Amino acid sequence: FFSDITLRRRHSLESSLFGIVVLVSTIFSIFISSVLLLVCRRLVVSSFIFFKFVLYWFG
Repeated sequence: FFSDITLRRRHSLESSLFGIVVLVSTIFSIFISSVLLLVCRRLVVSSFIFFKFVLYWFG
């Protein structure tokens, strides 16, 4: 009886830890993808400005 209670408690603890890990990894992946998107957009904008500047310089 007692061992069954401790086993169930350990199982619930493991499942809650698994849920926390999944939540943290989801938030982390969303954060990483948003940061990458921001960096890529800034790179595209800066390269576009540089390209226009080069075209203006040679044009």
